[in-house]
Amino acid sequence: MKKIRSLNLNTKILLVGMLFPLGFLGTFLLNNFLKETYSSRKSELEESIENLLDKNVDLGDYVGIRFLGFSLGNSKINDKKDIDSEIKAKNVYVGIMPLRSFLKQKWIVKIIPEQAAINIDRDFFKRDKPYEKDRTTDKSKLKYDLNFNFNKYSILNLKKSGLETKVKGDVIYKSSNREIIANIKSNFDGKGLLEFKFNTKLNKDFLKLELFSRGLDLESSEYRIGNKKISFKKGKFKSNFKFNKSSKRTFCEGRFSFTNLKIKPEDFAENINSDSTRFFCKDNNLIVNSEKLNYGTLTSNFNLNVPFNKSSNNIDLIGSIGYINSLNPDIKLSGNMPYWFDRRGINFGDIDTSFKINRTQLSNLNIFRKND
Repeated sequence: MKKIRSLNLNTKILLVGMLFPLGFLGTFLLNNFLKETYSSRKSELEESIENLLDKNVDLGDYVGIRFLGFSLGNSKINDKKDIDSEIKAKNVYVGIMPLRSFLKQKWIVKIIPEQAAINIDRDFFKRDKPYEKDRTTDKSKLKYDLNFNFNKYSILNLKKSGLETKVKGDVIYKSSNREIIANIKSNFDGKGLLEFKFNTKLNKDFLKLELFSRGLDLESSEYRIGNKKISFKKGKFKSNFKFNKSSKRTFCEGRFSFTNLKIKPEDFAENINSDSTRFFCKDNNLIVNSEKLNYGTLTSNFNLNVPFNKSSNNIDLIGSIGYINSLNPDIKLSGNMPYWFDRRGINFGDIDTSFKINRTQLSNLNIFRKND
């Protein structure tokens, strides 16, 4: 019995010794095949992705075969107008998910960027031209899903805005309906987490957006809104906000808020303080309440009502401005401002306001006094 077992073991060793060079040879031949195929199709693939993103695309160099896929090195995507606005990765794994591809009857491609850096401006994802539809019929068009998996935190720097954070998560592109799905988590180095979910279809009137945070500390942060810089001395942001838009309906759910806010706008002489500024959804309207918004010796309260029931709506505004020690507000104001959605995003019309002044002398009222 021992002799038979020894013979079987020797046979196994012999078989492994024979198959190993065959397996090595097969891997070597497959690696060369993938390298030559990629090199011959690289420009075609880059052109296809450039048309999808409206960006310059360099897929990088072929590095080598990996399990169910291969690796590329030094891949990057940059803006056509600003080449310094770019996404780059030192290494990118590209693999096929065979079981899911078989079950869904389309190619499921997994893409994992490693050592990625995202340095983009705020308009990076805006398109200068609409997406060009394929002229081929749906029957002949190749259907596929691209699954981008940022399984490790990567640096995200939103240029000229001051926003810098670490992000990880998943982004999926479905070619069948040109749908983009994103589930991203941002880490602000001990100041808190922000979860971002996004779903849209290119050239379609469809958008889903979710923002979730248990508490994001804004202290010692600087951001640029438009051409103005705002410094946060303190404050906290919380959110469980959801926004949905389609051709038939637009609505929101949940709320988000800023509490204990103290900010210093670039051109303002003093800080702006607010105990609470809340945004919450009620009856398909976004209600904005700002309580005790103080600037120097001035205090104000504002209430905005943003309806979502039509494609074109008016934002209603009611507010008051006065001195901190005044019994009654010195100015009561009301107004409205039209806004509407289109493919460019949100657009605003001219604001129409009216004022009611309760005091005859307001010589100290200087809301926008600049720092000399």
